[in-house]
Amino acid sequence: MSHLTRFLLVGALAVNAAGCGATRPTAALSPTGHLAGEAHAAHRPSPQGAEPMAPDNLDADPELAADRRRLLLEAALAAEGRTVDGAVASGEAALLSELFGPLHLDASPTLVGDTTRWIAHARPRDGRPRPGDLAVFKDAPATVAVVVEVPVHGPVEALAITRGAIRRIRLDPSHPGVRRADGAIRNTFLRPRHPDDGPRQKYLAGQLCTGFRTLLD
Repeated sequence: MSHLTRFLLVGALAVNAAGCGATRPTAALSPTGHLAGEAHAAHRPSPQGAEPMAPDNLDADPELAADRRRLLLEAALAAEGRTVDGAVASGEAALLSELFGPLHLDASPTLVGDTTRWIAHARPRDGRPRPGDLAVFKDAPATVAVVVEVPVHGPVEALAITRGAIRRIRLDPSHPGVRRADGAIRNTFLRPRHPDDGPRQKYLAGQLCTGFRTLLD
């Protein structure tokens, strides 16, 4: 092939390639350097009007947990002393819904009316409880109480439904069988005595408490 023929052939191929490329749209760049129309998750806005999702673990947001705990305690103390109509179980479910519902926890809308589901959803608390935790009881009319005060030295104080009202009780997990010590109540009678009770029946809050659980952190 002569030099002239090779030159003409290369030129024709270049012109043909340029013509094909002229019909191909060129992708525009956005100011951020991404292709226009390209999905970029890091910059995708949330749907208008959507509320941000709460973190699954509130330990990552201690300020949010502290605010929720404060609001709950204010509502719990306002409810102290109020009479409750109906069965203890339904009263407890209503109380938990009243206290925890306004906090917009993920599970609260589906747990109304079912105390056992509230308890099952809460996470076990290792060690000493914190205000706002749940104290769970077994073999007692009251199945749950809301912790409102945890002194450095002394029994835990919580609100439970007893004798037809929301009352403050005391429980001392470190001395569960002690009713009084140093002139002060350490454990409240949570289960009334009954003639058919066996010799090993337990009555005190510390004896009947199976542990503490938390919905807040």
